[in-house]
Amino acid sequence: MADYFRHLLLPEDKFADCKRPEPSIPSSIGHYKEWLVACKSGGPTSCNFEYGGVLTEAVLLGLVSHNARQKIEWDAENLKAVGCQEADQFIHRPYRKGWTL
Repeated sequence: MADYFRHLLLPEDKFADCKRPEPSIPSSIGHYKEWLVACKSGGPTSCNFEYGGVLTEAVLLGLVSHNARQKIEWDAENLKAVGCQEADQFIHRPYRKGWTL
C-alpha cells in the first residue's frame, strides 16, 4: 500500500524485516501541483498517462473479472473480453439514440 507519504507491505508483521530500496525517483511535489506544473510547462509528471492508463486498465479489468465471476482474457485492441459475454455489461453500456462512441 503506498501513497506520497506511506509505503507499507501487508501484512506488516510478515514484512517487518524487509529493507526499503534506495530511492530512485525524485519526491513528488504533490499530485495536483505536479499536474498543474506539467500542464503549464509541457513537462512530464511522475505518474504520467502512459503509465497511469495501463495501471488503471489493469485494476478496472480486475473488477470486471470479479463482477463477471470468471477469469477474462482481454483484447486491448478491441476493448473486449474474449469469450466472456458476462463481462460486456461492465465494459460498455448502451447509449441513448443519437449518442455513440
